Amino acid sequence: MEDPLIQVESLDSGVIDYIDAAGKTFQDAFGELSVKARAEVDEIYRKKRLLSARITTRGILQSYTENGLYHVSLEGNLIHTTPNVVFWIESDPEGKRIGVFETGGSDSGLLTMFKDGEVSEKLEGTISGITFTEDSYYLVKTFVDEKTPDGGPPNSHRVLKDGDVVFGKGMGPEDFITLYRSGKMIYAVVGDWTRSDIYAGSLEDPSSWKRVKGENYEITPLGFRDGRSYYLESRGNGVVTRDGEAVIEGVSPINSALLVSDGILVIHMDNARARPVLYDMEGNVIVEFPMDTPMGLKSYDSDGEAAVLALESFGIPFSLFKFHGRRMQKIDESRIMDADVRDGYADSDGTRIHYFLVNSGSARSNGALAYGYGGFNIPVSPMFYPMFAYLMSKGITIAVSNLRGGNEYGEEWHRAGMLHNKQNVFNDFQAVIRTLRGGGMKVVAFGVSNGGLLVGTTLTQAPEILDGAVIGNPVLDMMRFHRMSVGKYWVSEFGDPDSPGDRDYLLKYSPYHNIRDVEYPDTLIYSRLKDDRVHPAHAIKFHMALRDKGARAYLRVNKEGGHIGIAADETINEISDVCAFVMHCLQ
Repeated sequence: MEDPLIQVESLDSGVIDYIDAAGKTFQDAFGELSVKARAEVDEIYRKKRLLSARITTRGILQSYTENGLYHVSLEGNLIHTTPNVVFWIESDPEGKRIGVFETGGSDSGLLTMFKDGEVSEKLEGTISGITFTEDSYYLVKTFVDEKTPDGGPPNSHRVLKDGDVVFGKGMGPEDFITLYRSGKMIYAVVGDWTRSDIYAGSLEDPSSWKRVKGENYEITPLGFRDGRSYYLESRGNGVVTRDGEAVIEGVSPINSALLVSDGILVIHMDNARARPVLYDMEGNVIVEFPMDTPMGLKSYDSDGEAAVLALESFGIPFSLFKFHGRRMQKIDESRIMDADVRDGYADSDGTRIHYFLVNSGSARSNGALAYGYGGFNIPVSPMFYPMFAYLMSKGITIAVSNLRGGNEYGEEWHRAGMLHNKQNVFNDFQAVIRTLRGGGMKVVAFGVSNGGLLVGTTLTQAPEILDGAVIGNPVLDMMRFHRMSVGKYWVSEFGDPDSPGDRDYLLKYSPYHNIRDVEYPDTLIYSRLKDDRVHPAHAIKFHMALRDKGARAYLRVNKEGGHIGIAADETINEISDVCAFVMHCLQ
């Protein structure tokens, strides 16, 4: 199938001129409203938000953002501050050596290593992890635009030690690698969100790493104890296993698990809420830890003895807990607002779809922002999002939906929303929106990345149920997604456009290919020019095609940043612009 707008993918000067003109059109229409929102958005955004926490013998290592900057601290002592996005942090067990990976928003960035609080080394590249050994370290690196040192194709992943490939030879771009250290043992997980091959061996000797397990679902190593390996397997509702034997499984889905001194700390999901439970090593419940408000799990870590959990909710940027000795102690928290969280349900062709209805304060309008994602085995739980907080402060209801394709209800829930079941996700979201409208609400749909695909498809399939649409950093061309940026990685979730059976299914819902001569609600599509995960051409082509049909569509493309994020001031501007557009649609 020929694409009349394929030249857009080159992002040549003509495309840049189009972006600039579209941006001016948007600012002419909404700039004044955006300026009015900016001061309050700025205040919310600059509050402290915890990103990640790691436990060490020297204390808790944290990365967080505050006052528009990203910070890394160890037990309260500041180690590093940067205006760039801190994407991940890692440490050796003692907290003596620390790795901080920061980026301008793309997957490529700078890894800074610290020893005893001082910079010891810096490395650039697309680096997804570091694991410290006794006297060195392993890097997991993606060779984006070049062959791997062992001759593998571009975009392949390798484990390096002292610059040499020690693991991953012969593996392709679809084989993601993640390392997990457990004492003097190490696990290497190869696969994606639909499959896992587990290799295990000595931390110090990569030649000892042998394949010990493989399944067509996600497996996460929990660690090595008393000569046996423990895993969290995503089959069913999640199963904690010990050398293949089920130890913990049940009706309530398992989001994550950690080995601790007294047993296994499991975070269950009850209607997408986190519920920590401590089990003994035989799977018997020791104690449950109820939350006083619906929370989602943001970050977790264990050293085999104690654990640290970072949770969040709609009005709570973070609650940091330390678990030790069968007790969970809250050691830090930030609360921005009181949020009233209720449960809602919609019927999607006989499947019950849960969603959170969230408000703050007594002044409430009849407007709602419906958010969804529904893919890649990713759960949507209570979260703190500055945009949601601002809109709630203006009386707007936030509806956060748990759609098939995520893992809120186990692996079957994920598989019911992938490949040739993808239409289920769109049906689920549309059912939520129809339920909201049935209650007398005006609704703007909002989603980012795969969620942008969700909203784009909802817009093209059922424009009459929307009062507006916000489509962020989206995947919208399902005939060419695998040929742009890193889209080839998503074939296992979406299907292969080069396979006739998959192609026909993808074409039926591909938003870019299903724009009709109908009336569409006001639509904002936004992207970032340096997004190296989801090519900005998805957004630009879709905007062009909508405008060609006379739709009231707006395009906003930030010249900097990428899929991971952008600088604080630019993020605040982006959020303010989106909030202005949403409030216009719901007035």
